[in-house]
Amino acid sequence: LFFIPIIFIGSSLTFIPSHLCAVYTLGRRTALVLDVGYKETQIMPVAENVPLAIQFDSLPCGSEVVHK
Repeated sequence: LFFIPIIFIGSSLTFIPSHLCAVYTLGRRTALVLDVGYKETQIMPVAENVPLAIQFDSLPCGSEVVHK
């Protein structure tokens, strides 16, 4: 047996917003992403793989309320 190292060389690196990651994993182009954190909840609409930042909303309640 021979050990042949495999080297992956990437030609580019793309940074995408976390809200788009949720949409990409579902294979959808349009979605309403609800991100529930410990301190706050964020709502971001995504239309045709474009986050609509002007419609972004954040609420000051999160999963911390459940722990109380």
